[in-house]
Amino acid sequence: VMVLLLCTLANWRRKSRKIKHSEMVLMWWAGLRGAMAFALAKDLNNEVIVSLTIVVVLFTTFVCGCSTSLIVSRLGLVSATAAKEGPSDT
Repeated sequence: VMVLLLCTLANWRRKSRKIKHSEMVLMWWAGLRGAMAFALAKDLNNEVIVSLTIVVVLFTTFVCGCSTSLIVSRLGLVSATAAKEGPSDT
């Protein structure tokens, strides 16, 4: 949610190259996974909470990480490398 809010605020100040909504969604989907949650869990000194936080962070990293290319294609975004290379021969 903060990614969308901050990108919208950034777009208000920009005159050119505004961040598209599809790019905002990709940043949200592929963003950091649990760095803040893990730091807060470690601060509580509770092994159960730390363990559960690690499990959730690893799960979301795996699921969201593996599906990022699907999200990129569904949003119609193309990497800079792929755009330079042009259409593939396969």
